[in-house]
Amino acid sequence: MRPVEFSGQTHHFGPPRGFNESADKVQCGGLPIRASRDADGGALLQSMWKPTPAELAALAAGACVRVSVWGTAHPPIAIEVEQVEVLP
Repeated sequence: MRPVEFSGQTHHFGPPRGFNESADKVQCGGLPIRASRDADGGALLQSMWKPTPAELAALAAGACVRVSVWGTAHPPIAIEVEQVEVLP
């Protein structure tokens, strides 16, 4: 899946400090973010991801969505579907 620019985004995060695509052998582009508050007033950061046609076909055929979190603790997350305007 690829992150997309979307209406309502408030920030654009870059790669982490010290990240080196050549050394890490992984691409790390920017990430458009919408910063807001949840119903209890807690900080909330959201990004939008668009599956490729191949990924959509795999999902329709029963594949799962994998979530990877770097580090040793898994933060609270939610994975949902939201209709937003994807920007060019």
